[in-house]
Amino acid sequence: MCNLKKHDQTRWFNPLFNNSHIGILIVNKKRTIIDVNPHFCTLFGYTQEEILNQSEEILHVNSQSYNEFFDIAFKQTINGIPTRLDYQFKHKDGTIFWCQISGNLVENEVLWGINDISQRISLAQQLQAKSQLLVATQTLLHIGTWELDLHTMMIKASDEFYTIMGLKIATEITLETYLQSLHPEDRHIIFASIAYLPKGVKTKGINLRAIIHRENYCEMRYIFQKGETIYDEHGKAIKLTGATVDVTDQKETEILLKSQKKRLEYQAFHDPLTGLPNRFLLLDRLNKMIDVAERKHHKIAILFIDLDDFKFINDSLGHHIGDKYLIAIATKIKDKLRSSDTIARIGGDEFVILLDDIHSENDIIKIIYQDIAIENEIFTLANETIVPQMSIGIALFPNDGRDAHTLLKNADAAMYKAKRKQKNSYSFYDTSLTQLAYNRMNFTKELREAIEKNEFLLYYQPQINAKTETLIGLEALIRWQHPTKGLLTPAQFLPLVEELGLLIELNEWVIKNAFKQSAQWHKSGRNYGQLSINMSIKYLESPLCYDFIKNILAQTQCHVKSIIFEITEGHFMQKPQEVIERLNQLCDSGFKIVVDDFGTGYSSLSYLSKLPISGLKIDKSFIDNIPYKNDDIAITKTIIELAKNLQLEVIAEGVEKEEQKNFLLSHGCDNIQGYLYSKPLSVHDVEAFMDHY
Repeated sequence: MCNLKKHDQTRWFNPLFNNSHIGILIVNKKRTIIDVNPHFCTLFGYTQEEILNQSEEILHVNSQSYNEFFDIAFKQTINGIPTRLDYQFKHKDGTIFWCQISGNLVENEVLWGINDISQRISLAQQLQAKSQLLVATQTLLHIGTWELDLHTMMIKASDEFYTIMGLKIATEITLETYLQSLHPEDRHIIFASIAYLPKGVKTKGINLRAIIHRENYCEMRYIFQKGETIYDEHGKAIKLTGATVDVTDQKETEILLKSQKKRLEYQAFHDPLTGLPNRFLLLDRLNKMIDVAERKHHKIAILFIDLDDFKFINDSLGHHIGDKYLIAIATKIKDKLRSSDTIARIGGDEFVILLDDIHSENDIIKIIYQDIAIENEIFTLANETIVPQMSIGIALFPNDGRDAHTLLKNADAAMYKAKRKQKNSYSFYDTSLTQLAYNRMNFTKELREAIEKNEFLLYYQPQINAKTETLIGLEALIRWQHPTKGLLTPAQFLPLVEELGLLIELNEWVIKNAFKQSAQWHKSGRNYGQLSINMSIKYLESPLCYDFIKNILAQTQCHVKSIIFEITEGHFMQKPQEVIERLNQLCDSGFKIVVDDFGTGYSSLSYLSKLPISGLKIDKSFIDNIPYKNDDIAITKTIIELAKNLQLEVIAEGVEKEEQKNFLLSHGCDNIQGYLYSKPLSVHDVEAFMDHY
């Protein structure tokens, strides 16, 4: 301590040095510590004995820090330039802390005043971190803060506000600049909000649209803005401060969800093919119409429509044409109905029309003929001309029911009445139809059980060569021996068989039993010619059809050459390739194929030429009016001539009169079938018929 005396001489205010709340450090030009005051020792944790005559480097974080301090502070101070800076130092225990250090040159020695600013630095760092967090949060959440001076109309805002509004950061923003960034239709909302501020009306959140100008394009963003008013001591509004949030993603999601909801609701309540209301929407509208009609004492008409010709069109022309037909029917009727009315599709070929505010039955009949046009509409689909045929059942509110379920049920029952009466007609509901509906339900149950109970049997109608008066064959015809109704013909139950999907099962029953009977007759030595069996096209389309027939043939030992399969013209058009393939298999196995009801369908000669057929059967509808109706005469003669040219056998069915027989013989059709010779007979009776011939 060779220099203490010198310092004692210059320290005129020794109490100030010792009692100062600032740490004082004195070093020479070699940066050796000459003196320190007590507060310095408190700051750094050293005693005077430990620190004096030590290099100043002992106070620094490391040697690099010691050298950097020389360059940025000591060199400047030793040259007589006062220095002040914040710098990190090291406590005796190794703790690093922030100090504010001020340096001055005093008699070639440097006097440093040191304050611990660790707390201030820590608070500043925390504030900076919070500020960064706030900025990051605003960026993440697309929230921008702002303040509008209501006197200057200048806006101070955060960086995120600039980003949200598509403005260049740090540019000066006025209210006018901000308004230019909004959608023109939304600018008045801001003016209205500001106009109400002086009146003390609390501001509310508002939804706005912003037009953001990008480098090469513009886009619209959705924003939500909320602000609060700041008043001076006199209660005058001076500022508006608040936040702006970019809610575009939420808004677009909301729009998407609304669109999806709307689409799902549409799908749930509309028919996917025609776009018409489905059963659910129909019931909803009918219930609402009933509520209104009850209050206003109006009548409602419910029209239940079934397309009589749809199944034939579907089977003969194909499902794609059937779908087009349904769409055409739906469009035509919808376009002609009043806006207050409803047409709905509730099933395959079933439609329901609700007519509101009906005054009389004549109103309904007028709508049927003018708008639904039972008889006068013609459609051309895929080069085919179709004249719609429909059966319409009509129920009235409140006469025929006071709730939607009853009205629909009764309109359906009335439709079946119209269908039984004659096709392409309408019928009003009456109470007797309810019993008919119950009868139909019971009949359906009995039909399902008939196969299990073995109630079906085969009758046989003889086929005669009228020229030689010899028996050439039989046609197997199914009958139902109903336990209470007696013997039923196919016309009385086959439509329901098709509706219930039992046609294939019934067709297999007919084939199996016809083969078995044919084999028995051959074993007993009876010669009946050939046995014709009607085959459903729906069954023929089945991939299991051919294998079933082969198996039954083997089981029964039936002679393949004695069997003819009859298929109905027009019905093989739906899946022609599958049908032709199956017919070729049957033909290759030795079976003969005949086209039944020829002349009544839509088949083309091109398809006819591809079928492996051996004969044509002229439909009864042409034979009925021979020899009196010229059109039927011409068609019959043409079919006979066509068969001859194609080297096909030809047979006429439904022959009941001598003049019909004579006409057919005179034009080269020798083979006939009909009541002129015999009605369909039981096994016992047909065997007696064989014995006679």
